[in-house]
Amino acid sequence: MAVLLLTGCASQPSHPSTVPAAQQASGLASTPALSPTTKPALPLPTISTLPTVTMPASPSVLSLVATRPPALDCDTGKLSARFIGGGYGGGSDFGAIVVWNSGPRSCQLRGSVGFAAYYPGGIRDPNARMVRSMTSGLVRLPPFMLAPRNGQDLSDYLVAYLMGLERDDASQPNALCRKQDELHPSRLVLTIGSETLPVTNLDPSSVQVTSIYGCHGWVLLEDLQAPN
Repeated sequence: MAVLLLTGCASQPSHPSTVPAAQQASGLASTPALSPTTKPALPLPTISTLPTVTMPASPSVLSLVATRPPALDCDTGKLSARFIGGGYGGGSDFGAIVVWNSGPRSCQLRGSVGFAAYYPGGIRDPNARMVRSMTSGLVRLPPFMLAPRNGQDLSDYLVAYLMGLERDDASQPNALCRKQDELHPSRLVLTIGSETLPVTNLDPSSVQVTSIYGCHGWVLLEDLQAPN
């Protein structure tokens, strides 16, 4: 019986192998090469090729403060003041001129400080004065302040402290002031910058000093206290 042997032909690759013979012998396949259409990688930019960006200078704190709109000065029509009597001690009597702002907005005061006192008829008291030259720094008063009451804390108010030298008189044999030389000004005037604040020298609700006075009219403005 005849036996037919069928032999198949192995298919040949359409392209010749690109693997070198040495790598074929080792059994390793190399990475196929890039085709001619592959785009080359772009070079990374260096510092010299980066664009230069100039940032605007930041405004300083001082320039911001300088461009802030100024605070408004106090309106004389909205400022109020009154005399509040104090007590006695060390041959002196004490009181204060208290200032507040009843207006609808906060305001500021500043400038040279002045003080004067007047008797009835507008006669100026020549011995009423400040103990030293004073200039007020910036004083801010909040809005809608209420009139102060006797005995309350005055730390939220602008306060001018007064002292009357009522006991001593070096011109007398006993160095004491005579009763007829104890002079009571009827009006006290405090000035701060361009603001003038006259008050009546009378506090009938005070327990001790109802009006400040001094021997021969020696009434002194001792200090000016700004609100906290």
